[in-house]
Amino acid sequence: MKLEEAVAFDNPKLPMADWKLAGAYVRSREPERALALLLPLEPDFGDQYEVVLGLGLACYLQGELESAARFLARIRPASTSLLNALGDIYMRLGRSGDARRVLERSLALDPAQEAIRKQVASLPESE
Repeated sequence: MKLEEAVAFDNPKLPMADWKLAGAYVRSREPERALALLLPLEPDFGDQYEVVLGLGLACYLQGELESAARFLARIRPASTSLLNALGDIYMRLGRSGDARRVLERSLALDPAQEAIRKQVASLPESE
């Protein structure tokens, strides 16, 4: 893979190659490899969308839900798919109030999401 070759050179001027390769690792469900590339980038590129998203998704794949929520909640503007994933994380963590809040934001962006509407209706009104 060309990205792996670019990253192998360990060139500090090519951080984009690292986060692109990490994204490929996330898509192929190899979160450990993605985190190995992304965690060192966070101090300098902690506001970079691809870095934050990759960290959040890699943590999610590893079942590190608190870390996943912390990363994914930083992304702005949030898409419906991101909000839905974050809502799922909050539900799995037992944080139904937070789940309701983000899923309602998702519905505000796209009211035609019937499955999300049903999830919101199943959540308690308050914690």
